[in-house]
Amino acid sequence: MAQLVTVLEVIKSMGMQLTLVDELTDTITSAIEKATLRIESELGSPVRRGTALALFHPVSDLHLGVSPDGLLTLKADHLFLGAVTSCTVAPSLADTAVAHDLSEVIVIADKGLIKVPVEWDEQFIRLSYFFGFTDSTAVDTMVKQAILSIAPLIFRSTQMTTEASGASNGKESGALASGMFGKLLNRSGFTYPPVSTTTTFA
Repeated sequence: MAQLVTVLEVIKSMGMQLTLVDELTDTITSAIEKATLRIESELGSPVRRGTALALFHPVSDLHLGVSPDGLLTLKADHLFLGAVTSCTVAPSLADTAVAHDLSEVIVIADKGLIKVPVEWDEQFIRLSYFFGFTDSTAVDTMVKQAILSIAPLIFRSTQMTTEASGASNGKESGALASGMFGKLLNRSGFTYPPVSTTTTFA
């Protein structure tokens, strides 16, 4: 699993001596991985780098024909979108899809929203895109801070022997993640989810 924060960053965030790096590397690496998985669980979206091919079929009648900004808003299965690399549109799945210029697509990266022309209403839209982050140098600041807040809780729980203490830290880390990402999770209203999405991790 790609590490979105380093062991050294976690040790510094905990105020521990840097001389402990070698001794604690394995334990803290495990805490980082668990913190990352916890964040992904709360978000319902991977934060690790990957690619996706998504099929959308927006029907504005579902929202009484309302299209804010004169655009259709597609809601991807992922947050923290990167570049859209291809876009095709077809009136039906049986018809030949036509490639469109990527300048017609507007990406709201952190919320995982993609805006397309309203003329594509009731069309079948296929989009390929990147999502997530490759390493600690590219990660979103909010994601990094969340991992640096949750990984120490998980690390400390490994130093405790009772199940109750571990469960307590699990609930605390979950509440922390939910609080930090609340605004990103508010993606409802005049949006269209994909019909299907194929995801591949780098």
